[in-house]
Amino acid sequence: MIGRHPCDEGVVLAAPASRPCAKAARPWVLATTILGSSLAFIDGTVVNVALPALQREFGATVADVQWIVEAYALLLSALLLVGGAMGDRLGRRRVYASGIALFAAASAACGLAPSVRQLVIARAVQGVGAALLVPGSLAIISASFPEQERGRAIGTWSAFSAVTTALGPVVGGWLIEHGSWRWAFFVNLPIAVAVFAMLFWRVPESRDSEAAGHLDWAGATLVTVGLGGIVYALVESSRLGWQDPRVWGSLAGGAGAADVENAMTGCEAEELVARLLGAVEQHLVEVEIRRIDVALRLVRHRSSSALHERRLRTALGHLIVLAGGSPPTQFH
Repeated sequence: MIGRHPCDEGVVLAAPASRPCAKAARPWVLATTILGSSLAFIDGTVVNVALPALQREFGATVADVQWIVEAYALLLSALLLVGGAMGDRLGRRRVYASGIALFAAASAACGLAPSVRQLVIARAVQGVGAALLVPGSLAIISASFPEQERGRAIGTWSAFSAVTTALGPVVGGWLIEHGSWRWAFFVNLPIAVAVFAMLFWRVPESRDSEAAGHLDWAGATLVTVGLGGIVYALVESSRLGWQDPRVWGSLAGGAGAADVENAMTGCEAEELVARLLGAVEQHLVEVEIRRIDVALRLVRHRSSSALHERRLRTALGHLIVLAGGSPPTQFH
């Protein structure tokens, strides 16, 4: 899940002024960026509602279901910086449109997926598309609005993005109840078409004329490998056990890739260790939360004992508190 928007709005506010677009086009710019980025935010929450239906149809294990979530989040988080840098150099509208197209194509592939493996691959491609369009949304706003209006525009974007993110589970539940889990992915297609129409009709192209240097593909690859190794170890440890060489080997490989990437960027060793341990601890808690949440959803669809459900609720509550959330009084 995405707890907060993966963009630093303060950096956007402090960005140097560029030539803003026409005043009549600014509402269209806001609508385009809100709808486009909402595709990524909604998809981060709506899939959680579909997990029990997915597991029943494919006979998937808990680890398989976790990969459906993690494949998307992994590629999104690993490639965000590269996506933003591509927009600055190649054109923000062009990269944003590429992200929308890739995300829509991957959504169609998710809806048509005949197996868990193909669904996981399509979700990973969705993450790549989201990494192109999410940073582009705020960059387009920054380039289209003058400095004195930029704060209000970003506030509007944040508010509507939060609302659409909250609507994800509601929309997903309705689609699954009245149709199929596949419609949780197909619903992205008409939204993508609307975004495309507004993007090329009303949103001007822009780029950062001061952006210099090549894209850091080596760093992006190392970050992806590092995060992927750590995530693989944490997810598969429930199925293979920590003694399995594939688990501790991927964990060591992920940490090594992160070490190399941070050495290339000049990060201190102590800072690297602290960041890595913090990421591992936080992600382990989040993995356990998702695992118990999936189990709770399955309990509701099967004739399991009330005692088992109460134990799961208690464990989920403790983990949410450990992750920094508020202790829940009731789970729905």
